[in-house]
Amino acid sequence: MIEHQVDLTTFNSLRLTSTASHYCRAGSNDALREAARFARGRGLPLILLGQGSNMVLPTQLDALVVQVALEGVQVTPTSRGAEITAAAGEGWDRLVARTVDLNLWGLENLSLIPGTVGAAPIQNIGAYGVEIKDRLKQLRVLDLASGEIETLGVDDCLFGYRDSIFKQAYRGRFAVIDCTFSLTSQASPQLEYGALSSLQTVADLSPLQVRESVCQLRREKLPDPAVVPNAGSFFKNPVLPEPKALELEAKFPDLVSFRLDGARKLAAGWMIEKAGFKGCQRGAVGVYPKQALVLTSDGTADADQLSLLVNEIQQKVDQLFGVRLEVEPQWYNEDGSLRQGF
Repeated sequence: MIEHQVDLTTFNSLRLTSTASHYCRAGSNDALREAARFARGRGLPLILLGQGSNMVLPTQLDALVVQVALEGVQVTPTSRGAEITAAAGEGWDRLVARTVDLNLWGLENLSLIPGTVGAAPIQNIGAYGVEIKDRLKQLRVLDLASGEIETLGVDDCLFGYRDSIFKQAYRGRFAVIDCTFSLTSQASPQLEYGALSSLQTVADLSPLQVRESVCQLRREKLPDPAVVPNAGSFFKNPVLPEPKALELEAKFPDLVSFRLDGARKLAAGWMIEKAGFKGCQRGAVGVYPKQALVLTSDGTADADQLSLLVNEIQQKVDQLFGVRLEVEPQWYNEDGSLRQGF
């Protein structure tokens, strides 16, 4: 059922004040098809919503916002472990917890990341040395124009750093309906990330122990969106060619960076902190005191207020380092289009 003028403040993890002209909840593939037909018939943009943990919404949004509520998890045993197929509306961390309970390796480093299964491949979520593309076998999508269902492999998705074909050529074309992950029962921990390296000496390490360590690390650095409204890491870590990164390193010996296929990934949080923004407050929005990569709201802010802070941070970082920080969440305009070059 289509609802009108729906308050989306509690539907986005930043708790930005926002109202959608049209809204519906889709708990089946047929409901998604019907929503797409409704939007086409009225010339409305269609925006898919999971838990709203990676989006910035305007005060008034003239679009059909569809909350993807597909549910269900299927476990298929394999010779190495199991394949897990989860519907798009399942909570991501709930899925990770279930795989850990089954003593399966593969998703434990991605614990406590907010959002849904369907949103995870769009962003190619990653943490502590693992990205979703490393564990994904395939996903199924519904073509919003034809209503047909297609199966895409990992190579089809053109995954990159916090990127995929769904943010590029396929933007707005498909709705992810489920994802299948190949997981193993054989111990295969990924502990290269510094804060997890201490687990390398633990005998008979389990995926649960890794998950608990990851959750502890995240809770120490990142606020719970239910307590402090936020959208997680707000800026992408910029990737620079090695020579450019070395130039910056010469100027800033304490620059935090990581090697990445002949390039360097710089720590955006370090740059923001160096620019003096860590813990700052601008009215209803601010920068989290424990992690400068996280922007927060007091629950009364709107996108315009957030935009002013984002612009201020980008300009100062550019001035200091000659690097333009790119916003990670999808930022929507009032007409349902995505804000570009931000």
